Amino acid sequence: MSQAKPYVISKWQVWRAFELVKANAGAAGIDKQTIADYEENLQDNLYKLWNRLSSGCYFPPAVKAVAIPKKPGGERILGIPTVSDRIAQMVVKLEFEPEVEPHFLPDSYGYRPCKSALDAIGVTIGYSNIVKMAVVKDTMKIGSLTFLAIHLDVGYVRIANEIVCLSVLRRR
Repeated sequence: MSQAKPYVISKWQVWRAFELVKANAGAAGIDKQTIADYEENLQDNLYKLWNRLSSGCYFPPAVKAVAIPKKPGGERILGIPTVSDRIAQMVVKLEFEPEVEPHFLPDSYGYRPCKSALDAIGVTIGYSNIVKMAVVKDTMKIGSLTFLAIHLDVGYVRIANEIVCLSVLRRR
């Protein structure tokens, strides 16, 4: 008896995500598997990933921790996911981003496509009467500083409520 997968994820979506991950290159994760290694058994690897994602049983593996130096001295830890996990993340990104992007305010810059922290600072200078800048210690407590733009608009509260209610991957 054939039973439908609980999540609607096409094999084409997984293939497209692989193409984008491959174009971005990147280092091997904790499993030491490079993109070239992954391609040696590409059809089976993508099928296994699609099957796990669409059936709801995908569980991301651990990330490889790599220490990278910081300009003022010291280092920070960078997490490098496996090739498979980068593809899974890209599948979700490709589905999620178009759904939520229209709801963000034009001057919202956190983790947005084609927007950077420097863009946010430039805009913030012009909005000094409605935006406050706060400097907080990084949660990893390694001496770095993070700049947070706090916008005094209720739009941020509205989008937070909408995201909580949004189902990223449509269930059957």
